[in-house]
Order: sequence, then C-alpha cells, then structure tokens
Amino acid sequence: MSHATDRTTTSPPRAGSSAPGRARSVTLAVVLTAELMNALDGSVVYTALPSIAADTGATAAALQWIDAAYVLTFALGLITGGRLGDRYGRRRIFLAGTAFFTLSSLLCGIASGPDLLIAARVLQGAAAAVMVPQVLATLHITYDEGSRAKAFGLYGTVMSLGSVIGPVLGGVLNQADLFGLGWRPIFLINLPIGIAAVILGRHFLPESHNRTTRLDRSACSCPRSACC
Repeated sequence: MSHATDRTTTSPPRAGSSAPGRARSVTLAVVLTAELMNALDGSVVYTALPSIAADTGATAAALQWIDAAYVLTFALGLITGGRLGDRYGRRRIFLAGTAFFTLSSLLCGIASGPDLLIAARVLQGAAAAVMVPQVLATLHITYDEGSRAKAFGLYGTVMSLGSVIGPVLGGVLNQADLFGLGWRPIFLINLPIGIAAVILGRHFLPESHNRTTRLDRSACSCPRSACC
C-alpha cells in the first residue's frame, strides 16, 4: 500500500478540467500516438522476418531474438519507467523516452546485421518502457472524472488495434520496398511520427510529479529496515 499525491506543476497547459479543450485533444493525440508506436513495434516484425533473414543472414535463433528483445526489455523496464516519471516528471520522461524511441528506431532501420538489429531492438524496448508508463499518468491528470473513462477507452482501443495492425503494416511496407529499402521502413516510419510527438509534447503536455510515494509501514509485515 502506498501514499501518493499527484502534483501538476509548470507546463502548458494546466491539467484537469481547467485545461483548454483543444490542448487536451492534442495531449490525447500525442500520448495515444506514442502508445500506437509501441503496440505496432511489438508485432510489426512478424511478417518481415523472412526478408530480414534474407538481407542480413540472420539465423532462426537471431530472428527469435529480433522479435523477443523488444518485448522482454519493455516488460522488464516498465516499473522503473513509471517510477522515473513519478520522480522527475511525467512530461520530461515521456519526451526523453519518445526521443530515445525514435533514435533507436533509426538504429533498427540502418542495422547492417542481426547482432546490431537485436541490440537496437533492446534499446527500442527500453525506450518504450520509459515512454509508455507516462501515457496513462498523463491521461489521469489531464482529464477529470467525467471524461477520463472515454480517454482510457480510446487508449485501450489504440493498444488493441496497434497489435492487430502491426503484422499487416509490416507486410505492406515490406512488400512495397519503399526507396529500395526492403524491410527497413517498418522501423523508419517511426521517425516522423516520433519527431512530431516530441515537438507537440513539448508544447501541450502537462507536467506532473508524484514524489511522495512510499511504503505504508502499517501494512508492512517485514522488518522496518527491509521495507524503508
């Protein structure tokens, strides 16, 4: 059990019901775009793996790691990513995570071999673990109780659609062979989207912190020194 108080601090716009409707709409679009990138990149490689193997000489084991590296790193880093947002500000950490995600997507797109691609996917998963926890926290402090359910419903819809659309998008981009790049646009497509999310996020996302989170000693059954 924890005691926590979310505090919205300096940033445009103010959070909650006082935030202008247009600013809240842009905030919603920015954070949902980040979640969409995460959902897509968890599954976009499925249909491109044969092309990746043919181009890079990746073995079956390497192909499995190209897929799994992202998901594993993302899952392992979520708690840490959420705590970073609480401590240093959700807006700041969201922007840093999105910028890092965009850069790591570029590294995936220009990787010359399976080892480099796996390493880039690890970095991409770590960036997503920093970026995604700030999405729900930002929605929570941006929307009041009357409109929060709708925002969270849209979040769930985007997350589900991204997982379903990912393999389809990967196949379309791979077959299109844009600019003769083969499978690489499945990652490079994140560049303009991520850059736009960072630019808009700097102007429209509210900042918030939760620096008071601590364990409730009354509910702690372990020795005091181990809990606190």
